Parts: sequence; C-alpha cells; structure tokens
Amino acid sequence: MPRRPRKRNRRSLDVDDRGGRASKGESRSELGNQLDTYSAAVSSQLRTINLGILGLVWLLLLRKEEIAWLAQRISQKALLGVALACLLELVLDLTQYLFAEKMVENAYNRSEESPDEMADYDENSFAYRAQSFCYHAKLVVTFAAALACVGLIIGALLSGSGGR
Repeated sequence: MPRRPRKRNRRSLDVDDRGGRASKGESRSELGNQLDTYSAAVSSQLRTINLGILGLVWLLLLRKEEIAWLAQRISQKALLGVALACLLELVLDLTQYLFAEKMVENAYNRSEESPDEMADYDENSFAYRAQSFCYHAKLVVTFAAALACVGLIIGALLSGSGGR
C-alpha cells in the first residue's frame, strides 16, 4: 500500500526486514519500500483477524449444542455489533486501496508531465488523506472489535455457574 513517510528531521528509522534497525544511510525510496511492506503486512493481518472474529461470532450466533452453554450468555445484539465492526473494517480496507489507487494514478499522471518523469504523492490531495484515514480507522475498528469479542467471551465465561 503506498504510504509514504512524511519528511521528518529525526534520526530514528524503520526496522528492516531482519528485525534490526535500518541503517542511517538508507534512501527515502528504500524507507518508503519498507513502509509499504509493513503497511501491507498490517493490512493482511487485520483482514485475517477480522475474518477470524467473524467466524467466531457466526459460531456463537448459531448457538450449536457444543457451545450453547457459552453462546446463551452473550447478547446477540452485542455479537452483531462486533460482526458489523468487522465488516466495517473490511469496507475500510477496500476503500483504502481504492483511494490509494487514485493517489498513485494521480502521481503517475504528474510524472508523465515532468521532464525527469518523477513525481511525489500529493499529501494535500483528498485521495492521499482519505487512504491514510482509512488505514488508521481500520486499525482502531479492528482493535475495538477484537477487544469487544474477547470481553464478551470472558464475561460469559465468568458469569453464571457450571459451564459444561
């Protein structure tokens, strides 16, 4: 996902692919590539987490015999709220990629008009700001859904007596 670092006057740099600190001499382009790699990995992990939560919520909503004792202690409305948050994250994920595509297309078009065929992303453009918002919003939504799901299950486990 094309997310470029803002210009900063800090000496600390991203972590490299081997888990160590990036060297002091890496170019902005190399750091941008690392950032793209990590943001794509984060997006992939968020998708995996959300699909897992959706599967768990679906299982609890079905109230199958094997887990009926647990599922009956959890509000169906709360479970649907968690599911909706997960679906929202998936929509934000798609929306982020759509805005990023537009952002890259705009930079590409500007590079065709440039004598050196170079162009940066327009950090003031709507597409750039929207894709950044979607990226951060999906992080918040995923963490909220995961915490809510874990909280509902722990609350159900701790409530009532017996279990199985």
